[in-house]
Amino acid sequence: MQVTKEVLDPCQVALTITVPSDTFAAATKRAMNQASANLQLPGFRKGKVPQHIAKNYLDPNKLAQRAAELSVPDAYQEAITQEAIEPWADPNFEVLELPEDGTLVFKATVPLRPQITLGPYKGLEFEKRNLVIRD
Repeated sequence: MQVTKEVLDPCQVALTITVPSDTFAAATKRAMNQASANLQLPGFRKGKVPQHIAKNYLDPNKLAQRAAELSVPDAYQEAITQEAIEPWADPNFEVLELPEDGTLVFKATVPLRPQITLGPYKGLEFEKRNLVIRD
């Protein structure tokens, strides 16, 4: 898996992640199994349609989209581990290339923990107010 890191600002980084074709092919096969489990055709029981027949009745774009949905979370976790990034919140995903076969390329915009530097705070003086509580 190939990961390209781009720093957008001190609190945000963009990762361009390329999922290898064999990993994406496995995700496509899982997507096909899930879709064919709900497919009902005349002459077959529900979920028992052979894969080579089910492929003719399923939309390849929807299968590729579902395969991307299955492979993006695992690839993202692997990428942040590889790049040693600690995300502050959930990332925004943008699919750049969604092939039916081949490699999947997507971009994850990851918010990072804000970096705070304290100014000179020692030696500051303040006046303590006396509060009077009345009935």
